[in-house]
Amino acid sequence: MPKALQVRLNHDWGDVMKYETILLEKNNGFATITLNQPEKLNLITNKMFGELLEAFSDVGGDDRVKVAVLTGAGDIFSGGVDLREHFLDPIDKVKSGELNMALAQSFSEVGLPALLNIKKPMIAAINGAAVGLGFTLCLPFDIRIASENARVILPFLRVGIAPEFGSTYFLPRLIGVSKSLELLYTGRPVDAQEAKEIGLVNMVVPADRLTEVTLEIAETIARGPPIATRLTREAIYQGAKLDIETSLRSEHFTYNLCRQTEDHEEAVRAFLEKRSPVFRGK
Repeated sequence: MPKALQVRLNHDWGDVMKYETILLEKNNGFATITLNQPEKLNLITNKMFGELLEAFSDVGGDDRVKVAVLTGAGDIFSGGVDLREHFLDPIDKVKSGELNMALAQSFSEVGLPALLNIKKPMIAAINGAAVGLGFTLCLPFDIRIASENARVILPFLRVGIAPEFGSTYFLPRLIGVSKSLELLYTGRPVDAQEAKEIGLVNMVVPADRLTEVTLEIAETIARGPPIATRLTREAIYQGAKLDIETSLRSEHFTYNLCRQTEDHEEAVRAFLEKRSPVFRGK
C-alpha cells in the first residue's frame, strides 16, 4: 500500500475492505482500488477480475464515495491478463469439447458495463508498466495520471487477438484513428512522456509524487458540489456523442437544474462572503 494512503487512513470515515488480490480503501470522500499482487506483476486473473467487479459495484453504490481511484501496488501497474489462465486453458477446453468459445463471457462483456455503472469521477494512477488489459482497464476513467516510470504496451496482435475492453471505442477518441492503429499494429512500448503528448494520459508526475498528486486531485473533486459534478460528467460524455443543437438543449437543462440546488446558493453566498462553501448534495 502506498505510504501516503496509509497516513490518511482512519480519518473521517476511513475504511478498508478485505479482498485477496486487491485493496479497497474508502476515505475522505474517495475510494481507492489497488491491484495488490505485485509479486505476480498485478496480473488480472479470474480471481482478481471477480474482486474488481465486487469493488466496482461497492464503490458505485456507496453514496459516501464521490471519486474512485484505481492504482497498482509495487513498481508495476499491471502486466495484463494471466496468459495461461486466460488463453491457454480455454483453448484446451475448446479442444476437449468442454467449452464453446462463442458462448464464453469475456472480461469486456462483464467488466466494462460494471465500470461504467460507477457513474462518478474516476482517476487512474498508473504507477508503472501497464500492459494489455492492464491499460485498457484505465481507458474508461475520466483522468489518467502516469508516473514518470509508466509505460503503455498494447500487445494484442502479438498474441493473435484483437483489442478489447472498449479500446476500439476509447482509443480513437483519445488519440485518433491513425495513432491508435500504429500502437496496435506495432505493440511498441509508449513511455510516460509520449503517452502524455499523444493524449493517452493527462499528466506525468515523478514516481514519488504519484500518490500525493492523485489524492490531491481526488480530494479536490470530492469537496466539490456533488450534484453539479455528477451532471457535468454526464453532460461532457453526452456532448461527445450529440450534435451541437441537442448538446446545447441538454446543457441548458443541466445548467438550470443546478441553479435550483441548495449547493448553488451556498457556493454563491460563500464566494461573496469570502469563505469556503459547505456542500451537502442538495
